[in-house]
This record gives sequence, C-alpha cells and structure tokens, in this order.
Amino acid sequence: MFSFDLTTDPWIPVMTRDGRQTVSLRVALLEAHHLLGVALDSPLEAVALFRQVLLPVYLDALFVDAGCRYPRTPREWSQLWAAAVLDRHPPWADPGPDAKGPIDAYLDRYRDRFQVFGTHPLAQVATLRAVNGETKPVSVLIASAASGNNVPLFSARTEATPPTLSPAEAIRATLATHCWDTAAIKSGADGDPMVRAGKTTGNPTGPLGGIGVVLPLGNTLAQTLLLHVPVTSATGVDDRPQWRAGPDQHPSAGPGWQQRPVRGLLDLLTWQARRIRLVPEAGPDGTTVIRRVVLSAGDRMTRLPDEIEPHTAWRMSKNSKEQVPVRHTVGQSAWRGMLPMLATAANNPHGSSPRVLGTIRDLQDHDRDQLPIDYPLRVLTVGVQYGNQSAVVEDLIVDLLPMPLAALNADSSVYQLVEAMVSQADDLRMATNRLGDELRLAAGGEKLTWDKGDRLGDRMVHAFNPVAREVLSRLQRRPDDIDATEELWLAEARRIVLTAAEGALNAVPPETFIGRVHSLRDIYRAAAAEARFRAAIRSILGEPVPAGTPSGGA
Repeated sequence: MFSFDLTTDPWIPVMTRDGRQTVSLRVALLEAHHLLGVALDSPLEAVALFRQVLLPVYLDALFVDAGCRYPRTPREWSQLWAAAVLDRHPPWADPGPDAKGPIDAYLDRYRDRFQVFGTHPLAQVATLRAVNGETKPVSVLIASAASGNNVPLFSARTEATPPTLSPAEAIRATLATHCWDTAAIKSGADGDPMVRAGKTTGNPTGPLGGIGVVLPLGNTLAQTLLLHVPVTSATGVDDRPQWRAGPDQHPSAGPGWQQRPVRGLLDLLTWQARRIRLVPEAGPDGTTVIRRVVLSAGDRMTRLPDEIEPHTAWRMSKNSKEQVPVRHTVGQSAWRGMLPMLATAANNPHGSSPRVLGTIRDLQDHDRDQLPIDYPLRVLTVGVQYGNQSAVVEDLIVDLLPMPLAALNADSSVYQLVEAMVSQADDLRMATNRLGDELRLAAGGEKLTWDKGDRLGDRMVHAFNPVAREVLSRLQRRPDDIDATEELWLAEARRIVLTAAEGALNAVPPETFIGRVHSLRDIYRAAAAEARFRAAIRSILGEPVPAGTPSGGA
C-alpha cells in the first residue's frame, strides 16, 4: 500500500548551477560531477546523508562489494580523480567489456534494500514493535523539535502538535537519528531480551554526538566523495554496510541489539545506533505521510576506533592517556579550534587531524596537478551540545571554513601563519579580559569569573571572525603571498583589540584614575591597566609597522 523507492524517487536536495533540485539516489551519484553538493537546511541531516548513504554506497559499489581493492597509492587515487565521473570502474578492475556502470548495477542489485517501507526498509526494522504497543510522534527523530524532555527554546510546536513528514523528510530524519540521537531511556522493543519493565536504559547518544565532525567539501559532489576514498592496502573483506549484511553479521534487521566492535569503515558509516520503524499513513490528499514512529535501543560500540573514524580530530586525554575525539566549542568559530584539524604530522602538540584531512595532504603532496595547492577546499564543522545527562539537545555548533591545503603541512609558512593567528587571537582575548578585570578592580568592583558575565575579551574575539576568514581565503588562493597576508592579520588584529580597549577605557568612571588599593603591592588604576595592556599587545603582535613601510620591511 505504501512505497517510496530511494533509488528512483526524489529525496536528496542538491545544489546545481541552476539552483536547488531534489533528486533520487541514482541521479545524485550518477550525476555527481554536475552537482555542487547536498543542499539541506539541517546540517545534522546533511552529514548523516553523506555518511550513512552517499559515501558508503559509492565505496561499496566500486570497491568492497565489487571485490575490487581500494587505491593503494596516491597515483592510483589520481586516476579516479582524473576520471571525474563516479560511475566508472577503477582502472585496476577488470569488469569485462560490456559491464554496466558499478553504481548503476549496484543500485539495481540492492534496490529492495533502498525502500522506505516494505520488508527491508533502509535504516529501519520492518517488524519493530514496542512492548507496550505504543508509537511516538515523529518529532522524536528531529533534534530541533519539541519531544518529551527535549524542549527547544524557540520551538514553534509542542509535543501535542507534532509535525507531519513526507517519506523523503522522514528517511532523512531517520538517518540523522542514527548519528545524533539523544541518550537515556528508550522504548523497549518486543523481542529484545535486554528490555526491563518495558524500557531499555543506558543508551548512549548516537556515535557522532560525542565527536566534532569535520567534513571536507570539494567543488562538486563527485569531488567531495573522491576526497573521502581511503588510500590503503587493506582489503575490507569483512566490512560491509548495514543494508548488505545478513543476520550473522548484523542483527540490525531485528529488534535485538548488541555491544560490539566496529568491523570496518562501511560498518562505522552505516552504524545502526537505534532500531526505528516509520509508521506510514494516507494524508488528506492521498499522499503518504508519517506522523508516528517506533524508536528503541540500537547497537553500541565497544569503542570509537580512531584508526577508522575519518571525520574528527583527536587529542590525548590527560586522565585516560588514550586518544579521545576533539569536540567543537559552543560559541566559538571553527577557525579558533582548527589547529587539531591541521595536525597531520605525528607528535603534533595540538593532537591529530581527522584521517580524511591527512589523506588529502598526502594526495596533494603526490600530485599537485590533480589537486593543486590553491584548490578551494572547504570544511563543514558540525557538533551537538547535549544537556541533562545527554537526554536533551541544548545547542548545535555549525561552521563552514575555507581550508588552505598548504596549511595541512606543518613545515609550511602557511601553517605557521595560521597557527600564529589562532594562538595570537586567544592571547589577545585573555589580555583584553585582564584589562576588563583591572578596570573593574580600579572602580571598586570585583573580577568576573571565567564562566560568568560578559567579559570584555570574550566579546571582542568575535570581531576577529571576518578577518580570520579573509586570511584563510587569501592563504588558499595565494599561498605564496605570506607577507602581505600576515601584515593584513597583524594590522586588523591590532585595530580590533585597541578599538575594544578604547571603548572600555572611555566608559570607566572618574575614580578609576585615582585607583583602588588592594594591598601594598596591588594598586589598580586605569592608566596602569592601560599601560600593561598595551605592553601585552606589543608582546603578542610585535611593534606596529610604520605606515608606508614596504611589504616585508621592519
């Protein structure tokens, strides 16, 4: 009665040179070289669509399911890049003279696994039932929708008025739920031996909820996918996506779940962190709509494998002495936390870069004709901040940055300038905070604690965002023009920080000039605070370059 075929029905919003369109999975992959990228308003759904469907379908169709190895060297990868079209067998494969395109053939072969409804619905369990027989509003699949304890501040709906989703909207929300769902109690599934009192407890968030996602983007959807092809001698024989694995490899076709290790990249990308079933019904106009859903516990990873996970930076935990994912910070632009993204070399003090960026650095080093140093790479950064035992979504952290390829090489002057810019911006923030604290003390007040109040430097640092993006963009377009770009940064940084200080100094009351004695050694006056502040600026940025000094002059 209800049908929606993801291989032929339009459900993927994409951006073309003529504007937005919605296309099927087959069109998205076969025409990827003509498409600029995915065009979803929800960054959670955009990342989930890429990780859970687009990338694993491409990798499985061309390599793993086809019995063909991944490229072993950057030279072999360059052959894929030069071909541009995705639906073409790798040069080292031998499909025969009359073979159909690998993606086209793959979608024909597994068409029954790319249905929204039926016996093998994608990312769902067809027979899933809650122990109590109840269903939930479809809003439980949408992080920004009011549902249960999750009450967004500016939601236009309440749980009593859940949204009505089309099949296309519902399957995109389902994919995002596998990646980002909240933790805590889930409905017990009928047939799940782990159910207690009709519930399943101890559920972690979706696997992407604990990391800061860093997703490189190319000029086209095809180039974005090719940038994610692993260059490795590993065969991936035991690896497979969720839709192609049988019950012996994946119990995700049934209500039961297990805690187990990740078997490979495709297994990781299509991880079924929940058991879900969409409940279709006929809408007033006869179209299929989804208002209700069954959502229960899913598989749990024994650990997130840093040797496989491609989309997060890593750092060494001081407590556990193990590698842990780097998470994005609420209220902080991505450029301020980008040094771990650039840490492609071993023993970098800032951590280790996402694996995909390390691969891109190696590819660019090998073939600068195919992947030139001024290639306009961008990175989409996405994270979620949870609250109340990770049972609610408090904030989304999203940014899009230009990424100079030269900055992926720690020995380059581009990397050194980016590193200096990030560290100097933070030093200037702290110096400006100290100025604000000293002015408050001079006026008879007290310092603001680091986590409370409107601190002068924390407010000022946001003014760096436009110039930091301009610096990154210039380093991307003209990586050899280091001196002029550095001068731009130093001049703008000095102007911004002095402007912020001038406003604060102009606003202080007269008594700050007399000052306040805190002890025999601590006397706070506005003039002394300003002198210390200006000395700090000179220490961080150096002496200002006199007007008219030639580029690179002292």
